[in-house]
Amino acid sequence: MLLSIEIQGKTQVDNLVDNLLKRWISVWVNHKIGVIVLAAGFANRMGKEKLLLSFRGKPLLSYALNLIEKLPVKEKIAVIGEPKQPLQSLCAQYHISSIYNKNRHLGQASSIACGVSYLPQDLEAFLFVVGDQPFLTGKLVDKLINIWQTYKSSQIIIRPYFEGRGYHPVLFGADWREELLSLTGDAGGRTLIQRHPECVVPVYWDNGDEFVDIDTLDDYAFWNQL
Repeated sequence: MLLSIEIQGKTQVDNLVDNLLKRWISVWVNHKIGVIVLAAGFANRMGKEKLLLSFRGKPLLSYALNLIEKLPVKEKIAVIGEPKQPLQSLCAQYHISSIYNKNRHLGQASSIACGVSYLPQDLEAFLFVVGDQPFLTGKLVDKLINIWQTYKSSQIIIRPYFEGRGYHPVLFGADWREELLSLTGDAGGRTLIQRHPECVVPVYWDNGDEFVDIDTLDDYAFWNQL
């Protein structure tokens, strides 16, 4: 009986600590960053909509959503395309708001503008994550956020690099808001990165698998079976 009381007491204390920790995180660690999951593409190279394809037992998009759900940031949204209803439902499972991009035929820039315009204007940075990068880890995302905390510059652009090439996710300081809204075509944020290299803080990463995106049926078949 004494043993059961001790175990029960320990559980109650653990729950109390967990709740206090969550409260502390929400108050003090909720960075004023808006995370935008880009999930509105046409998957032309795949030949069919891909974000709901089962990848290692879960919808492909769920890996990005699961990662983003855990981040201590102020805003989290996904910009989605088709099939609209199933994608909305999947985002809701991870407590992430979704917004449908009716202009997705205009390229990735339209999704960037869609997401940025939806978020409140008091944010200090925007972090863009793509929906087809299933091996992305919290360690890398935390690194980007920690670097942003160090600089706290509204003009910063933080981008990871592997073997000389830049990848997602990318973080933009709040001063880029209007330029992000005015982007056109499918180049997305690369246009700003190329135009303003002096503002880019590179993060050199040693695990290239994190940047694998599932673009083709061959990609899907290869990475799904490993």
